[in-house]
Amino acid sequence: MVPDRDEDAVDGGAGARLSAGPVTARLDGVDLRDVRVGGVEVVRRIYVAVRDPDWGTVPGEVGDRRVETDGDGFRVAFTCRHADAGGIDFTWRGEITGAADGTIAYAMDGEAGAAFLHNRIGLCVLHPGQASAGRRYEGSGPYGPVAGVLPELIEPQREVDGTLRGIFEPVDALAIEYAAGRWVRFAFAGDAFETEDQRNWTDGSLKSYSTPLRLGIPRRLEAGKQVRQRVTVTAEAPAAQAPAAQAA
Repeated sequence: MVPDRDEDAVDGGAGARLSAGPVTARLDGVDLRDVRVGGVEVVRRIYVAVRDPDWGTVPGEVGDRRVETDGDGFRVAFTCRHADAGGIDFTWRGEITGAADGTIAYAMDGEAGAAFLHNRIGLCVLHPGQASAGRRYEGSGPYGPVAGVLPELIEPQREVDGTLRGIFEPVDALAIEYAAGRWVRFAFAGDAFETEDQRNWTDGSLKSYSTPLRLGIPRRLEAGKQVRQRVTVTAEAPAAQAPAAQAA
């Protein structure tokens, strides 16, 4: 299996720093990168991947991108079309929002312009190794609850009954303790998400991606079929420190 790497980024223009209350992030085209709270990176990248049956990345052409900020929050809206000579034709509308309470959401609403085969279409979240490896996690999904410690050493890609599997069962809610007593939480909508160790491919992150691989690849998307997904991220900020007592 070939992972989604940073060079898969959609070409949408130069980046800019965004703020959502105590959370900051960087907009890189239509990818959201370097999400931080209290100066700690809790999300490396959120983006949409479109991969052909050979795991090749189908680039997207971005249009009508609008960025709105108000100091305590932001909204980014755009359209993006992926098409190639192999028959892939997929267009989606994206919206990235940040609220004053620190909540960040990335939503996609897409539709196939033709019938085609693909290995992946959907949202992906990269978890930075420093804030993820060796950290506790917990979550829930269609196969039940999950909990444990994310691997500190590289976790080999698992294969069960001839199909690739993630580190744990697919989830629609996931929390990672990125620092002692502080959690970053992910709510996934539109599909179940699986998590793999991208360090198998020399990338310094773990990745949560939509549509579990156990469902088989390549998959066929019919013309007019809609794909709607959303990832919502909330991170617990550091506790405020009490002011030092003044000497009498």
